[in-house]
Amino acid sequence: MTKTTLLKDFALQHLPFAWSANQAGGKPFTRGSLYGLLSNPIYVGKIRHKDKIYDGQHEAIVDRDLWDRVQALLAKNRVVNLNKTRAKSPSLLAGILVHEDGRPFKPSHSNKNGVKRRYYRHPTCTLPSNAIETVILLEVKHMLSSPSKLAEILDVDDQEQLKALFASAKLRVTEMDAAPRPMTFKSILKQVIVGANELQLHICPDGLTAFLSSDPEAELTYSASDRAPHIITLQTQLKRCGQGKKLIVRSDSSTDPASVDTSLIKLIGRAHMWFDQMKTGSSFKEIAEKEKVDERLVARTIRCTFLAPDITSAILRGQEPSDLSSQKLLRLPSMPTEWDAQRDLLGFN
Repeated sequence: MTKTTLLKDFALQHLPFAWSANQAGGKPFTRGSLYGLLSNPIYVGKIRHKDKIYDGQHEAIVDRDLWDRVQALLAKNRVVNLNKTRAKSPSLLAGILVHEDGRPFKPSHSNKNGVKRRYYRHPTCTLPSNAIETVILLEVKHMLSSPSKLAEILDVDDQEQLKALFASAKLRVTEMDAAPRPMTFKSILKQVIVGANELQLHICPDGLTAFLSSDPEAELTYSASDRAPHIITLQTQLKRCGQGKKLIVRSDSSTDPASVDTSLIKLIGRAHMWFDQMKTGSSFKEIAEKEKVDERLVARTIRCTFLAPDITSAILRGQEPSDLSSQKLLRLPSMPTEWDAQRDLLGFN
């Protein structure tokens, strides 16, 4: 049941909200007052003072497990205004991207010379949204493209069921290529934790199951559960770059970071950034004029958005063939749409 549904139900029952102890009766519930009621820790024996919560001297009247589940659902919907499909550049990770110190990254943006740039800001660092979103998107697509990974996360042994899930996953990857939605990330990811040396993706098994369901509304209605999240860890490094920090993804602790081709990673990041601009109505010509580059370069760059997920993931990890470079990708006269053909062409088979 949503907050809007609750408000309608309260209105039908003529339930007032006693907003002042000095007045009999009260006003009808509003979204704000209902949110305050649902998020008030006093009902679980706690007291809030400013931004901290302390143990109270009173007994809880609401079960803590129920309370935690309600807070989890509220957290998922807290940034709903940022996630409206009408937003030209929605913050895909709003509400789920947090620092290892527990404090969230908050979406922000700047507008310089008519170019809007989005960021995720934390008191200790700032991440360009395109960089972190590209890394997460590629990792999620890589996960969805691996039957063994899906079987592990969803704990599925039945081959027919796994086959159906994988078929659905391939369709979902295609949809994500066209237009990744914030709700997609909120269904699959319980949290993304940014550390100094690693990035943790907390995958929600129930959310992933709902995401792959044939029911398009399932991902919006699944309830929180006690199933532990599946954690995917990416070795990363935060390096200062101007006012903010730059996220460098490494393959693993045993791989030399120097093996990662930064020009290839920049190419993929630029491809996703320009493709996002196309989805908001910009043409090749308009992007080229804004970036002061050739229109053909824009077209050849954007096609890198449609590389197979395992290819882009390998590039991020520095595990691409030794002869693959950003120049080679850009000089290709054409790029196959079939993933197997891409692997053959680029030497990944």
